[in-house]
Amino acid sequence: MQVYNYTSEKNFITSKGKKIPRYLYHVTNEKNYNSIMKDGVIKTSHDAYLESNLNGVFLFDLKNFLKFWCNTWFSVSDSLVSLSMALFSRCAYRNPKIVILRIPTKNLDTNNLRCRVELEDEMPDTHIKNGDTALNQKHYTRNKKPIEYIYQKVIPANIIKKVGNADIDMIVDNMLETGTYSRANYTWQILKALFKSSPEEKALNISEKFSEKYKKIVQYEC
Repeated sequence: MQVYNYTSEKNFITSKGKKIPRYLYHVTNEKNYNSIMKDGVIKTSHDAYLESNLNGVFLFDLKNFLKFWCNTWFSVSDSLVSLSMALFSRCAYRNPKIVILRIPTKNLDTNNLRCRVELEDEMPDTHIKNGDTALNQKHYTRNKKPIEYIYQKVIPANIIKKVGNADIDMIVDNMLETGTYSRANYTWQILKALFKSSPEEKALNISEKFSEKYKKIVQYEC
């Protein structure tokens, strides 16, 4: 069994005095994960925003994700969808088995790490197109914004750690059978599967209890 050297769950969700988080996370499907292991790197890809100039590996930090990605909702075809739900659904497209990877930022070149706010109409267009230096991430965190990170180089597979996996189809089927399905529960059940028996699990449980405190509805039409 893997033994982790950590003091508490806070190590995984705070920067501990640093200008960027200690760890960033990447979600992908099982097929892509196998390709990463075979190729030896997480390859870069172009941003989902077609007008964007960003190419890279798209990441998030756990504290910001649990507070703001999970609790920021936008409108799609008259339905509300959270940012976290949209991310998981996109990763599971054509492959319902997904994995979450942990990347220590000490192994990344800060000069190639950018950040941006998701679904923020108040930001200039250049923020979505080019992002901002990740060293400015605390500015957006203080303003309670969902942040996405973009690392503009490939990430070596030997520095990443697979934290866990989840089968989205199986999770949804189980919720439907037990009558527990809801859009909010969808996200938390997937997160519980991804972080099961990991050091991050405790942070997840704490965050779920207080998630209502951070809930934000964003009127954003797709």
